[in-house]
Amino acid sequence: LTQIAQRLAAPFGLSVRAETDVGAAFPRFVVDAGETVRSAIEKAARQRARVWRGVATGGGFSVARSAAV
Repeated sequence: LTQIAQRLAAPFGLSVRAETDVGAAFPRFVVDAGETVRSAIEKAARQRARVWRGVATGGGFSVARSAAV
């Protein structure tokens, strides 16, 4: 999840960090045609019961455990 988010965010100069264990790498992850970066990261995070949020202190975001878990 972190690698996916990092690759998708890199072209925009954004950093990514995980605040919790995000599990093993996805065996396969596909970004659908026309899907936004935000939507793709949210899709991956939901598959791991995680949420992503913007970081107020700079250009980046973090991945955290979902409140529902």
